[in-house]
Amino acid sequence: MRRGLIGKIASKPDYVAIEARGGLLPVLEPWLHAAVSSSRQRLGDAWRGAFLAAPIWRFWLGSEICGETILGALTPSIDSAGRYFPLVVFAGPPPGVAIPPPEFADNEVWFRAAEALLLSTLAPGALFDEALTALEGLPEPAVAPPVAARAPMLALKGGVLAPLDDKPPGQVFAWLRRADWARAYGARSFWQTAGGADFRPLALSFRLMPDPALFAAMLTGHFSGDAAGEVS
Repeated sequence: MRRGLIGKIASKPDYVAIEARGGLLPVLEPWLHAAVSSSRQRLGDAWRGAFLAAPIWRFWLGSEICGETILGALTPSIDSAGRYFPLVVFAGPPPGVAIPPPEFADNEVWFRAAEALLLSTLAPGALFDEALTALEGLPEPAVAPPVAARAPMLALKGGVLAPLDDKPPGQVFAWLRRADWARAYGARSFWQTAGGADFRPLALSFRLMPDPALFAAMLTGHFSGDAAGEVS
């Protein structure tokens, strides 16, 4: 399992991109820069305080976003020159392996260890080599596929089939989604945070990556529905 870091870390003056090969860096790096730029514009003088007080965000990226499933956590950070920017720790599976989305595997053990690593990088006197050691020590995330659905199924080109018989359609479609999760969730990203003071726990779901314009709300917790209206 590949383990890496992307972004700014307090023990280094430069941007770090460890084990960020493949399609992840070309997606995540420009998104981070756009998100920071947009949030600075939206929050103005309040940006620094909001950034420093923001919680850690956990995330999962489907394989259509960057060519593989990615598990990660993002925290506000700073480099040794005093420049503020997020730091991301992530896990990427080897070829032919996928990390299930949070609906099927919460990966709580991995996330707790990843969050501890991120927080340790901000401790006074923290060393870069210590972060690398902690990175190598991260546990393996769950990669086992979800439990098989309780219905006979037939794999089709681009899909999967199951008989309805006397079962409720909603139940069968849930089984189909579970059986075909890699395609069903391939273009999705899921984000969650435990929040903090004046920041309630939240879960977000997007097609592809979040709009960078939403990063200000991810820092403050102050979201509002778009022009199409809020989902009930």
